[in-house]
Amino acid sequence: MAAGAEVFPARDGEAGARLAAEHGAVLAVARAAIDETHPFSLSPLTLARARRGQRIVLPSPNGSTLSADAGDRFSLVVAGCLRNASAAASRVAGAPSIAVVAAAERRPDGSLRAAREDLIGAGAVVAALPATVLRFPGAERAVAAFREAAADLRWAVLATESGQELVGIGWEPDVEFAAVLDADAVAPVLDGGRYRVGGGDAGG
Repeated sequence: MAAGAEVFPARDGEAGARLAAEHGAVLAVARAAIDETHPFSLSPLTLARARRGQRIVLPSPNGSTLSADAGDRFSLVVAGCLRNASAAASRVAGAPSIAVVAAAERRPDGSLRAAREDLIGAGAVVAALPATVLRFPGAERAVAAFREAAADLRWAVLATESGQELVGIGWEPDVEFAAVLDADAVAPVLDGGRYRVGGGDAGG
């Protein structure tokens, strides 16, 4: 989205296919299925090739599903991560209430797998918010995880269970790309079912 693309979060591939057809968007696919027609996947390096005005549908069971749920509940939903932590925090700083959600993952059997990299990313966003936010225990834990990792974010994220899994299948560059603090100065806002830069209000 730093390049000006729009991203539609989808709960699964079936919902994603419908969204892509409806909006003339490109459906992101599994990494092994990438081709000239479908050049995007959950790999951040593929998404970094997006162009201004391009529409991408991104199905995922964690981040995209949580985005859809949050869009039904809150007036302002912002996508934040290590790469845009300060921009995301700045975008929501004036809201009367803020919920920072670390997405985590599901194991193949459906059980929840805590994702330390998501806690670190959430901590980076919270650390950039006004200090009053830190009085909440969950916020304090997230910031502590981020500050512990901050000395060497690349190593800290590579060392997580998810990081090691990606390294094991040859996708270490994806992890390294994601583990860069404030590389992007944009705060994508969920607006009309799509993330885009700008839009939304600070209603909470």
